[in-house]
Amino acid sequence: MTKNCCCYKSWLGAHGNIPTIHYDASHNLLAQCSGRKRIFL
Repeated sequence: MTKNCCCYKSWLGAHGNIPTIHYDASHNLLAQCSGRKRIFL
């Protein structure tokens, strides 16, 4: 979960969309960690 936390913070700093992260945290967060830009799906 440490990696997710890191990605979470990075993601937040890059976009700053807490509601979106909360909505698709399981999908978007993982995608972001993998190097994909599928946040607003």
